[in-house]
Amino acid sequence: MSTPLVLDSSVVVKWFKVGEKGEREALLLKSKVLNMEVIAFIPEILPLEVIRALQKASYPREKMKKAIMVMEMMEDHYVWKAVPLSRVKWRGIELVMEFGLYASDAIVLSTGLEVGGVLVTEDYHLLRERVVRYAGERGLDVVDLKGWKERYG
Repeated sequence: MSTPLVLDSSVVVKWFKVGEKGEREALLLKSKVLNMEVIAFIPEILPLEVIRALQKASYPREKMKKAIMVMEMMEDHYVWKAVPLSRVKWRGIELVMEFGLYASDAIVLSTGLEVGGVLVTEDYHLLRERVVRYAGERGLDVVDLKGWKERYG
């Protein structure tokens, strides 16, 4: 697959937390990312968001440390490419104003618009029809895990 994929923390969390809805599709996507079958991008702040979500879900500290190691390895070995906040923050501000998004949602959407291709998310704020249409008009396909598997997996 040569279409770039932008990953949201709502998807990456499912790589570590067992029993989540969409886990099967998330693990398939993880396998494709780890095997470098896809070109994957993340917002630079994604690891922080993933660890915060795991902590909020009472994920064990030792397992969080392993998740950190996995994400760090992925970045260090260019399995995924982190898009710096400085490249996407101004568009992110516009998206907050336009759609009332949380900052982290605006940053991942801005990252997707910067990179193009496909944004894979389970975040309902990003899957709203108005946001999906806006992104599509600008060359970004915003899909959930099921949609990703059906169209691209």
